[in-house]
Amino acid sequence: MSNPNGFSIASSGPAATPLPSAHDLEATWRYIQDGIEVPRQPALVGDRRTANGCRSVQQTLTVLPKHLKAIRKGAESLNEEALLKYYATEWDRYTAGANYVHRLFTYLNRHWIKREREEGHKIHTVYTLALVQWKEHLFRYVKSKQRLANALLKQIEKQRNGDVIETSLVKKVIDSLVSLGLDEQDSTRLNLEVYRAEFEGYFLTATELYYKAESAAFVVANSVVDYMKKAEARLKEEEDRIELYLHVNTRANLIGVCENVLVRDHKQMLWDEFQALLDAEKSDDLYRMYTLLSRISEGLDPLREQFEAHVKRTGLAAIEKVAGESGEAMDPQHTLLPC
Repeated sequence: MSNPNGFSIASSGPAATPLPSAHDLEATWRYIQDGIEVPRQPALVGDRRTANGCRSVQQTLTVLPKHLKAIRKGAESLNEEALLKYYATEWDRYTAGANYVHRLFTYLNRHWIKREREEGHKIHTVYTLALVQWKEHLFRYVKSKQRLANALLKQIEKQRNGDVIETSLVKKVIDSLVSLGLDEQDSTRLNLEVYRAEFEGYFLTATELYYKAESAAFVVANSVVDYMKKAEARLKEEEDRIELYLHVNTRANLIGVCENVLVRDHKQMLWDEFQALLDAEKSDDLYRMYTLLSRISEGLDPLREQFEAHVKRTGLAAIEKVAGESGEAMDPQHTLLPC
C-alpha cells in the first residue's frame, strides 16, 4: 500500500530504546506522545489483518505534517546555538517516537513486504517514511538561507578560537544530516547527499577562509619556526575534529584544504628558512619542517637540493680547515678513500 507521497511502508529499522509492553496501550501512548502524536487505536497492537494494519499505519502517518508544522513554528525565531539545541531536542523526541511506531508494525511487515517488493513497489519502513516527512516538513525550512549550516559553522569557529562548545550538540545535528540522506532503493546504503550539500561544502569553504586569514596575520607577527608550530597544532586540531563530530568521509577533503592553506600557500617561506635551520643545526625544527612539507607533493624537492649543496659546502669547508691546520695545500679529491 502506498501513502500520499507515493511510498509504501515496511517496518524494519534501527533498534529502539527500551519499550513498554506492546499490550499496554496507556503506557504506549505516554511513551510516544511527547515525541510524535500517534492516534491510539486497537488496530495498532495485535492486529493480524494486513489491510487493517496498513490503514493504521496510514492513519498514524497523517498526523506527522501537523506535528512537524508545530515544531517548525517553534524554530522560526531561533538562530545559532539556540536553534541547534531546539533542533537536536526535537530530533531526539521525533526519532524516538518514530522508531517506536515502526516496532509496533513489525508483524505486519513480515507478511507483506516481500510481496510488495517483488511487485516493484517502492518500500519505505515506517521509520524511514517518518524521516522523509521530517525532511519535507521541517528540515527544508530550517536549512533555508543556510540557517542550520551557519549555526553549526558558528560553533566550530568558536571552538577554533579557543572557546568551549558543546561538541555533543554539534555531533547530534550533523549526524541527523547523515540520517536524512535517504536512498529510496536501499535504506541501508550510506547516502551523504544531504550532509554534503547542506553542511560539508559550507564547512570546507569556511575552513579555507578561516585559515587563510589566520595564517596571513600570523606570519606577519611571528617567526617561521613559530608558524610551523602553529600549523602543526592546527592540523592536529582538525584531525581531532573529525573524531569529535564530523563524518569520517570528510577527512580527505578537510585535511586537503588545510594542507593547501597552511603548507602549500607558505611553502616558499619554509624553503627560505631551511638553510638557516641547517646552519644552526636545529634538528627539532628541521624535522617539523620536513613533516609539514612532506604533506604536499612538491614540498621536499627544494630541501633535497639545498641539503645536497649544504653537505658539499660543509664537507669542503671541513677539508680546507684540516688542510689549513696542517699547513699543507690539499686537493679535496685526494682525501677520498680508494675504491
